[in-house]
Amino acid sequence: ALDSGPGFDPALLDSVLDPFFTTKDGGTGLGLPIVSSIINSHGGEIQLANGPEGGALVRILLPAAEPEQPEAPEAPAAAAEAQPAPEESGEAAVRAADDRENGTPEPRKES
Repeated sequence: ALDSGPGFDPALLDSVLDPFFTTKDGGTGLGLPIVSSIINSHGGEIQLANGPEGGALVRILLPAAEPEQPEAPEAPAAAAEAQPAPEESGEAAVRAADDRENGTPEPRKES
């Protein structure tokens, strides 16, 4: 992107990406550092320069995206429910009954 302003002061060009560095009254100096951080986190690079005929020139270089891989189709819920559940016996069956959604255990039968 190229703007039509005065461009970057060449003496300050190395500082404009530093957090809290600003040349504006009331500026926070966080805009370009935040942008730079986001670009870097995506494997990219930001380049700052002055345009050949004036103005600030900002180049943002990002790596090409990997082609999306199609997701494997999920088994329909009905097919998953149709599969027989493993047989439970003894303590495991009692524990499963104790963990029901409403929290009330089923009465146990004594043998």
